[in-house]
Amino acid sequence: MANNEEVEPEYFTKQCMFPGEIEEEVSIRLCSKRPLDHYATNVNLTGHAIWFAGNNMCDMIASDPSLFSCRNLLELGSGTGVGGIFCAAVVARFQQRILSHDNDPLQAEEPSVGKQTFLLTDGFEDVVTNLRHNIELNHDLFVGAQQSPDVFCEQLQWGDETTMSKILDTHTEGQLFDVILGADLLYSAETEQDIKCLFSTVKYLLARSPSARFYLSYTRRKLDISKAIAIAETFDLESAVHPMFTYDLFDNNTEEQTAFWRDSIYVFRHSSKSLGISRSKNDAIFDHVADDVF
Repeated sequence: MANNEEVEPEYFTKQCMFPGEIEEEVSIRLCSKRPLDHYATNVNLTGHAIWFAGNNMCDMIASDPSLFSCRNLLELGSGTGVGGIFCAAVVARFQQRILSHDNDPLQAEEPSVGKQTFLLTDGFEDVVTNLRHNIELNHDLFVGAQQSPDVFCEQLQWGDETTMSKILDTHTEGQLFDVILGADLLYSAETEQDIKCLFSTVKYLLARSPSARFYLSYTRRKLDISKAIAIAETFDLESAVHPMFTYDLFDNNTEEQTAFWRDSIYVFRHSSKSLGISRSKNDAIFDHVADDVF
């Protein structure tokens, strides 16, 4: 979508939970060919529309911004940037709240030291052009606040180690990413090699840390997720479905439709064996989830 000026940006808004159990509305603006049409049947490139899985990813971000605060974050298959841009806006607001002593100084928290980088990527040049435009549209939301993230975008083909290495050198001084996001990256046409390229990219760029996570928001359609999970395991990535963000897309789903139209967030991490560690069930990043998530 080269002519962004021909498309009016639309608002994407969600209620977010901030320290002190305070709910606030966070809105971003996005240009896309089918802004809130989750089917996008007349869009040649799927990166020019907002899909169910992107909406679900934003619900998760809104529910607990602390998961993404003070951490380097990468988004794969960003498309319009709804996930990454929304996350950056929410984290910037979150940092403002925890640094503020106006409401309750006793509850104010000190964030981790260090600047955080959010890097949004897509494989299609046309999509990246629009993505860059959308980042600029929301520039004021995550610029100026102390500890707010720096937000960039790059074109990235999964599995391209030359580009991945360059990205790390350019944007994070060689540091890997603490969090990777991906929404609706898998549909039906992906070959086994495509899926391998996805998880080889995750393994290459995800920090070698027990707390590092890859969040994959997946809408069940024509690809059995078990195939992707099996391939992920060959890259020493273990996974669990997030119990708080699995739902049927339509209230009146039949049993057959439910098997097709269901959205879930799958959480991947480096296996304990690959990190040479042992884990307890009380993993801090999942304290807010059922004990048996992993």
